[in-house]
Amino acid sequence: MGAFEDGPSWSGGRLERLALLVIFLGLAACRGRDAEPGSDCVARPPRPGEERVCAVPGWPDRDVIVRVPSRAEGPRPIVLALHGGGGRKEGLDKSTCRDGVRGDPSCLSSVAEARGVILAIPDGSAHGRGRSWNDAPPGGGWKCPPACEEGVDDVAYLAAVVELVAGTSALDRGRIYATGLSNGGAMSHRLACEVDWIAGVAAVAGADRMALSGRCEPRRAVPVLQIHGDADPVWPYQGGETKVRFLEGRYPAAPWAVTGGGGDVGWVARDGCEGDGKILPHPDREADATRLVERRWTACRDGAEVAFVTVEGGGHTWPGGDAYLPERIVGKVSREASASVLVLDFLLRFERR
Repeated sequence: MGAFEDGPSWSGGRLERLALLVIFLGLAACRGRDAEPGSDCVARPPRPGEERVCAVPGWPDRDVIVRVPSRAEGPRPIVLALHGGGGRKEGLDKSTCRDGVRGDPSCLSSVAEARGVILAIPDGSAHGRGRSWNDAPPGGGWKCPPACEEGVDDVAYLAAVVELVAGTSALDRGRIYATGLSNGGAMSHRLACEVDWIAGVAAVAGADRMALSGRCEPRRAVPVLQIHGDADPVWPYQGGETKVRFLEGRYPAAPWAVTGGGGDVGWVARDGCEGDGKILPHPDREADATRLVERRWTACRDGAEVAFVTVEGGGHTWPGGDAYLPERIVGKVSREASASVLVLDFLLRFERR
């Protein structure tokens, strides 16, 4: 699941909020039941073409799904794929698949398999029936998920996930990437801000809270792709209070993460990019009332690039993925392109030097 960062507010409209919460929890249960406990993947590493649930040493109750591509000769790149707030690892890949059907070509796992990428889908820390990521320290009046409120060290956890995979598969340490939906996308930004081992990040429907609630001072330029719907009712494109009735929270604007605003200098300035960026055409393939508009900066420090894809008419969803809740709650899913393809095609062009 990628839509919800916290629990409901019960002030007014109680019956409607209760009905919507029942819908949310019901879908969360059917799309994201906990898998069997993770196994010792160091003792028996996943084979090429195999998907395993692996225990992460030192992190009980936070297993990771590891999918090794069939073409696994030599060191392989890895993508950390982070679920949204209120979700869990079991639902992440389905949210990227058309109609939630795993195995569809649109799925992140399918695109990773086709490109020979190791896919690691970790779990956020548990709170109630869902999980979340500590995407930034509290501050500035921005939405703070439970993991943020509890100060969970998710940077250390994700580093442990990388080390686990490195101990079980041939891993190319120069090509470690992160992507995520909503709270998971914001956590991807935090990795770009804080760690040296990340080669690039791509955030979908979640912007950079780290720069506004804490500090964002990477030692080198980091390639960043931001994808966000301009009709997102959960994390509003222009920021502010969420438009979903039974949620509460204030979110930073998506453009701030790229071009700056609200106290964030943005990745364009942070990566030393020159010019105003170039508009890249995305053909209008579907009569779905959405359109993709991309601006990309290529003249950046250290060979990095920054790209911002605005999904005109798009909601709090993964383009090409699943309509996991009614459109009146989370907005429209664009069918103009697969975000899975956009994300991996962007990330795999870069290598940490």
